[in-house]
Amino acid sequence: MKFPTFKERIIAILGGLLAPFSRDHGVLTVSSHMRSLILKAVAAAASAGAIVSCATSISDTSSSISLDRSACYGRCPVYRFTLYSDGRYVWEGRAHVSVKGTIRGWMGGGAYPAAKQLLGDARYLEFKDSYQSDSECEILETDNSTVTIIVADSLHPKTIAHYRGCRGFARQEALMQLEENLDKVFRTHRFTG
Repeated sequence: MKFPTFKERIIAILGGLLAPFSRDHGVLTVSSHMRSLILKAVAAAASAGAIVSCATSISDTSSSISLDRSACYGRCPVYRFTLYSDGRYVWEGRAHVSVKGTIRGWMGGGAYPAAKQLLGDARYLEFKDSYQSDSECEILETDNSTVTIIVADSLHPKTIAHYRGCRGFARQEALMQLEENLDKVFRTHRFTG
């Protein structure tokens, strides 16, 4: 005998909840007890994956800011932290960090606007896409890491790749301060140790 899956049971419960509704002058009415049951069933269905989308705009779900630090000759932390506009984050610890692997979590609604404010204050769109070669750098030292900031939104997408051995370019201090400030907003120290 085949037993229904959890998702199938939730869908059946939702279908069964429609029966007690009454029509009053063409308007569907529901008691407060029934409304409570419906909300619980919808929440359970959403967590079971029976409901796969909700009313959010595309920009809300697809906008993100990532800070990626690559390896260097030494013990530089190697990771990527991505913060989404809805407050979700993904940590990918690769090397020389206290938390290796992928961690998903939620930072709350204020972190993304704070990061966007930092980017705006730093005039991030004015930075070059790359600070990695002789053409961008007055001095180019070896064995440093690269810090990449990736802003993925439909209005102002931007990627800034900064090899930390690249020195002497315009607004160098502003870019390095932006990298450090994003680390603070993202609270990456929780994972780097």
